Amino acid sequence: MCMLVALQIKHVEKDKAWLSDGRVVQTAGVKNLKVGDVVNVYADIIVEKVEREE
Repeated sequence: MCMLVALQIKHVEKDKAWLSDGRVVQTAGVKNLKVGDVVNVYADIIVEKVEREE
């Protein structure tokens, strides 16, 4: 069963990102990702970047 989870990016390259739980996922066209960003992930694909309120 797949679940939507929010995880932090530890490393990012062109079309892949390494997450805080150790998984390597596809960025799926989500733009402007950087280390430290929190993203929603579903089935090893980043669905969206979570915007933080400051």
